Amino acid sequence: TSMRSTSTGSPAVSDDLIARARRAQRLAYDAALAVAAELRPGQSERDAAAALTAYAEARGIDGWFHRPFAWFGERTAFVGMKLPSAFFPTTRKLERGMPYILDLAPIVDGAVADIGYAGCLGEHALHARMLGDLAAHRALILDGVRAGRTLAQIYADVDRLAAEQGWVNRHRKY
Repeated sequence: TSMRSTSTGSPAVSDDLIARARRAQRLAYDAALAVAAELRPGQSERDAAAALTAYAEARGIDGWFHRPFAWFGERTAFVGMKLPSAFFPTTRKLERGMPYILDLAPIVDGAVADIGYAGCLGEHALHARMLGDLAAHRALILDGVRAGRTLAQIYADVDRLAAEQGWVNRHRKY
């Protein structure tokens, strides 16, 4: 297995590990896309999390870095969620026009991927605006990585851009 060197002084990563991490990430995104396509009004966060679990486990994962989460409506902003247990899926029901987040972290061939997939059941103007603003964040992150900036520097850059766009960083909540 060949090793990749990095320009940031971090340890080299094998091509094999990168391939395994990509497989884990692909499975996680496939699970999120499949479950999102089946979401309907009246389903609970627990229903969605169970569907993510079933999808991934049916495809032979090694285990979980963390079990799947699903958040609907105002819970996607993590407002008022203080205790770790508050993040677990609830009986909150999905409604038309409501945002959602599907989050899972399967381990595949010893590599982990932890993804969050956000969407909206139907049309929602704020969600559409967020998707438009996301393009600038993706470019900023990629440019930061290519420039050899640290993760802390990139996070600060993303935080600044979000504030300039009028958003509040909710990622710190979880």
